[in-house]
Amino acid sequence: MKRGLILVLGVSLAACSPSTPVGAPSTDVAPTGDPRAGAEATIGMLRNRPITLPSLPVGGACPITTSSSAPSTDLGPMLGDGSVRPVIDPQSPVGIAPPANFDSEVWGGNKLLWALSDGAGVALIRGRELRSSVEVRFDGGVMPAAEKVLDPTGKTALNGGWFDFPGYVRLRQPGCYGFQVEIANESFVIVISAA
Repeated sequence: MKRGLILVLGVSLAACSPSTPVGAPSTDVAPTGDPRAGAEATIGMLRNRPITLPSLPVGGACPITTSSSAPSTDLGPMLGDGSVRPVIDPQSPVGIAPPANFDSEVWGGNKLLWALSDGAGVALIRGRELRSSVEVRFDGGVMPAAEKVLDPTGKTALNGGWFDFPGYVRLRQPGCYGFQVEIANESFVIVISAA
């Protein structure tokens, strides 16, 4: 009888322990069984992390993330060296097509392909303009999504073990944009320029 009480108390204390800081290895475990349920649980955990993008002074230089070689022959040049990377030409800013191209009065944008490394799990991407705090949106619609979820469940990896996620980045003005990328055990920032 006493042994059972000690076990319950131990589980209760573990549930009250402080959460893992962003960027540190996570001890969160998604439920086993249905892969979709595990992905949804991970996405919920990632949404609870605060957005901690830096702010830049007006006129300050945009610290564009450095380019990296394509880890897959199926993908082009990328920015960054993390497990999630945008596939874009690092030498030129992302162009912003007018909102009318998206049946919107406000949200212009352009195509943006994201790559996710095999083994990274589910990723969540959120962002904003770093000088003005104007938000970034993703994909289609008159009111695009405030976040981009990369879920490899059921997808086939490309050559080199990466998954591709085509879509749109939706922007309202030119500027320096930061994207906070979250996966289960990592958080990092990618910065691009848009003109």
